[in-house]
This record gives sequence, C-alpha cells and structure tokens, in this order.
Amino acid sequence: MPTIRVLAPGLCLGLALSALLAPQHAAAATITACVANQNGAVRFVASPGTCVPGLESSVQFNTSGPAGSTGATGPQGATGPQGATGSQGVAGARGATGATGATGVTGATGAAGATGPAGNDGSTGATGVAGSPGANGGQIYSSNFLFNVSSSEYLFGVSGEGTAVSYTAGTVQGQALFVPADCTAGAVTATAVGATSGATATFYLATGTDLTLDGLGVYVSCNLTVGSNGVGSCATPSGAALTTDHFIAYALFPSSTSGFNGAHVLARFACTSTAGSTSAAQAKSAAKTGQLSPLVP
Repeated sequence: MPTIRVLAPGLCLGLALSALLAPQHAAAATITACVANQNGAVRFVASPGTCVPGLESSVQFNTSGPAGSTGATGPQGATGPQGATGSQGVAGARGATGATGATGVTGATGAAGATGPAGNDGSTGATGVAGSPGANGGQIYSSNFLFNVSSSEYLFGVSGEGTAVSYTAGTVQGQALFVPADCTAGAVTATAVGATSGATATFYLATGTDLTLDGLGVYVSCNLTVGSNGVGSCATPSGAALTTDHFIAYALFPSSTSGFNGAHVLARFACTSTAGSTSAAQAKSAAKTGQLSPLVP
C-alpha cells in the first residue's frame, strides 16, 4: 500500500496561505479554509458552512493585515538641483484701486530759481489829480562863526560866516539882522565843534526892537553840552513868531570863559511866513509892550 505523508497542521496552513497569496488570488478580500482535526489537512472553501462538522474546523484569513504605526521620520534628503526657469505666466487681471495713502511730510524748500527775463514796460498811467498846495517852506538862516576869544557871553550873526564877539553894547549893531517879514522861527539848532570836552553853554535866538544891549530879549533857547569828541548840539523844543520890526541875532553864554575858545558854532533856523496870523500879531504886541525876557549877560 502506498505511504501517505501527513503534513503538520502548521506546515499545511503555511502552504495553503502561500498558494492563496499568489498573484492569481491577490484580489480576494477574505480566505476561508477547512482544517482536518486529525491530521491538519487544509482545504479551501467558499464559506465556513462547507466544513464537515466534527472532522474539520473552519478558519478565515484577511488578505491584508491592519495598518502599522507610522514609522520615524527619515533624514533630510540632499537639496536637488535648481530647476529650469518656467515660462512667463499669463498677466493677471488688474487689481482694485488701493486706498489713498497718508499725506507725506513736507519736503525741504528747493533752491531759488534763476531770475526770469525782464518784462516789457507797462503803458504810462493816467495823470494823477493835482495835490493841494504845500505849506510855505520859509527862509533858511544858517551861520558858521569862529569863537577865537575867551568870554562868558558871545554874540554872533544868524547868517553867513564870521567871528563871534563878546556880548557888549557896541557889538549888537554889528551882528543883528532885520526880520524881512512876519514869520515863525522853527527848527532852531546849534552845534559846537572843537570845544572843550564837558563844556556847557546856553544857546539863544534873541530878538528886539532896537540895536541896544537892552533891546534884545530871549525868544527861544536850549542847553548845549560838549562830548568827549569836542562836539555838542542842542535844539529848541518849539518855535517863535517874529515880526518885521524886530532885529534878530544869536547869543551863547558858556559856563566857563575858555570852554569854547577856538571852537566853531554852526547855527540854523527856518523862518516860515505867518503874515496876518494871530501868533505874529501877538508877538509884535508883546515886543512893543516889553513882555520879552531880557537877554542880560
């Protein structure tokens, strides 16, 4: 009788699985088999109900096992070579207009531009309306006199150049001038040049109705102080009305007899016409009634 080899159940099962996992059965999802209880012989069946009860046991196997756990991350691969530049893409659609940005800071002032060419001359304008007649400018009296003697009282003329003299009765006639017409004496000023520093004096515009020493009186005056440069000036704060029957002259009364020796005194005033004015009439009346302050050395 021929020898019957009985395979161990495990080996039989393994062979059976190998056969089932061959390519021709790879598409099966579940494998069903009947295993002999006595010798482990395996036969494949379509369903568990095909196995012989008491002689075989049914088993089933999945062709794919459950997914394993995720393996550890492998090391970083080497950087690949630079790829070739792609072709130019199609232009995208125009985007929506963005919101207006914030106002920037004011820039620095630019350099001045070059001067432009001169424009054409404009046409001559219409002649303006004639202005009102100006005030009478009056007559200017100006003099420059040398003080070459030491004295405490000087008399000198209101016009021209000359040499001042001591104020005595005999010198009034040689220095006084006749007032040519009723006028107001204004802007009376005097400047001493070459005098002693610190010297002081009182300057007068004197007037009178006769050519005697007592006939002259004070009309306007100012105080003059010489500076360190030898120059001193003063001006009267107001004017005075003069009349045609008066004589006028300048007088200077220094505080010391030698302070103005060798100096020049330049004096001036403007005589503005006041013919028919109240001030001229009042001045003439005051002079004739002796109301002028006497000019006494």
